[in-house]
Amino acid sequence: STQSTWGRPRNNATSQTAKATSEVPEVADEKSDSEDETAPSTPLTPNMSSANTVMKKVQGILNKITLQKFEPLFYQLFELLSSNEGITVQQIIPVLFSKAITEPQLSGVYGQLCSRIYFWSNPQQQTALCSQLLHLVRTLLEAEDLTSGMAEEQLARMQVRRIGNMQFFGELFLQGLVNEYQVTDVIYYLLEKSGPNNDFEKASVAIELTCKLLTCIGQQLDISSPHTMDFYLQHMYELSINHSNRIKILVHNAIELRSRSWIGRHDEHRHRLLSYNDFYQVAP
Repeated sequence: STQSTWGRPRNNATSQTAKATSEVPEVADEKSDSEDETAPSTPLTPNMSSANTVMKKVQGILNKITLQKFEPLFYQLFELLSSNEGITVQQIIPVLFSKAITEPQLSGVYGQLCSRIYFWSNPQQQTALCSQLLHLVRTLLEAEDLTSGMAEEQLARMQVRRIGNMQFFGELFLQGLVNEYQVTDVIYYLLEKSGPNNDFEKASVAIELTCKLLTCIGQQLDISSPHTMDFYLQHMYELSINHSNRIKILVHNAIELRSRSWIGRHDEHRHRLLSYNDFYQVAP
């Protein structure tokens, strides 16, 4: 049987740091000038006004970021964070996280952005950044207990966010911002939720999330522990037997992907930016 340390008590300092910044905001659409004029006015102190202005600039940068525009936009973001305008990394991470999980096609770019911020931070900030990211991932993953009574459309949106959450979590692992122990903890948590004693629909969701995560990082996990990967895939195969054809296909695809050394059927080239360390190793 599988046992997870997912529910183990968290470090108090880490919890306090993460608690203040754990809410994942929905990415708001930009308002028109007319909407701003009719909105109730709230007196702002100079510091609050400056911080709000900077956060709007941060949101604008994140709205524009792509692989091709990464470098200039990162340095714009870095300049904002270095300008002492009252905005900290901990304040922008929830916004970045919300963007990452709803734009899975850019999850690698957002993972690289987190990595670049990490390497430009001091050791204390680095620890806080990793703790905050992990806390956001865990909070959304554990939100399954809050889905009862949701309308079908709301459940569909939640599932999109969950899948994006696992893909982004995988990117954080590939960037070295979460470690293999933390990844293993998540996988065992999902395998527990996939068991026959759990709600059938929730078990299907957990299997799908596991497939998404392993598709993203299976190659790296397989290198470090192939026997563990054997266990993951065998366990998922056994669990999927009583599920829908869609779930069976997802598990089959994960197993087949491993048989091809984790190379996609069409040998898709994943466009990845160089990590910070790689950049300085190849730079002249």
